[in-house]
Amino acid sequence: MIREYKSKIIKNGDFIDIPLTPTLELRNVGFKYSGAKNTVLNNINLKISSGDKIAFVGENGAGKTTLVKLITYLYKPTYGELLINDIEYNKYDVYSLRNAIGTVFQDYQIFALTIAENILMRPIINKLEDEEIVINALKFVKLYDKVNRLPKGIYNILQRFKKT
Repeated sequence: MIREYKSKIIKNGDFIDIPLTPTLELRNVGFKYSGAKNTVLNNINLKISSGDKIAFVGENGAGKTTLVKLITYLYKPTYGELLINDIEYNKYDVYSLRNAIGTVFQDYQIFALTIAENILMRPIINKLEDEEIVINALKFVKLYDKVNRLPKGIYNILQRFKKT
């Protein structure tokens, strides 16, 4: 069963959409988990322009995932500013923001559903529109040809086997 997850950060008014060529900036950003003694991130300054390809590399527990969750606005910073084109994140539509950023976390989950449903993270609602979304996503990550060669293409069911 696929669950519809609700964001803790909810839009509740008029917001602007993400521009086509955004520049993301973190200014003196810090983050501390609720109830934690110490901050996980301290005074992070980072600028990412549209088209940049970046990687966060570091030891376990260094804050890489927390940083990505801040950038995708799954978390709000404890202090500092998150900006897109010099405008604060909270002025943007959170759904527009998340649609503009592609993220795969290290704790990903594959469900025993079709490839299409795993990509959409929901059941297929409108066959033509949803197929187009899935195919475009697969082409973007250069997996379309491989998936298309499978017996049922995007309708192949993924199976996850546990070690015994």
